[in-house]
Amino acid sequence: MTVIETAELTKRFPAVLAVDRVSLTVEQGQVFGFLGPNGSGKTTTIGMLMGIIKPTAGSFRLFGAGAPRDLLAARARVGATLETPNFYPYLSGRDNLRIAAAIKGIGKARIEECLEIVGLRGRGKHRFRTYSLGMKQRLALAATMLNDPELIVLDEPANGLDPKGMKEVRDIIRLLADRGKTIFLSSHLLWEVERTCTHVSIVRKGRVVGTGTVAEIVGGEVSAVVRAER
Repeated sequence: MTVIETAELTKRFPAVLAVDRVSLTVEQGQVFGFLGPNGSGKTTTIGMLMGIIKPTAGSFRLFGAGAPRDLLAARARVGATLETPNFYPYLSGRDNLRIAAAIKGIGKARIEECLEIVGLRGRGKHRFRTYSLGMKQRLALAATMLNDPELIVLDEPANGLDPKGMKEVRDIIRLLADRGKTIFLSSHLLWEVERTCTHVSIVRKGRVVGTGTVAEIVGGEVSAVVRAER
């Protein structure tokens, strides 16, 4: 089943063409990397998929749905973390998840399950402000999983993390993939995508310049574009 499909998706702001006719397809069960330098249009593309940004031209479908009413239902099957997650610093990790779960109508048992998945159950009672950057990112992943989504969208999940934190996030992504989740993640780190993803599209200045399996892309001319612009 096709989970994400874009066709000539475009976003033009007054001073810049941020996304330029992006076409890509993500199939069920893939860990799909959207790889490119900072400022290449990755976050803007995700914003359009999530309904935060209105496209200038082109179209997209989630789970085959393209009409506005159908997209609303399709997005209920998605969990997403966009840029920096917002949590209350004076509340515990568990209480932050309780607030998010209450908004979504999700029970307490699921909170504990998500904390367990990301390795934070033992730190759930500690205040968010005491968490390391890696722990904060893992709590964001827990919040993303509360509704047990079929598709998980992650914007730069390893950004700013040290090697240990990157490995922790990578292990969680692999665990979710093993559970049958489809994952779409943006990154500017070629080597991290190599270790995490099954498929990848490389984007440069808002345009997709290469798509394929990681094995097909890595070592080719397209990967050199990303290395040159980091």
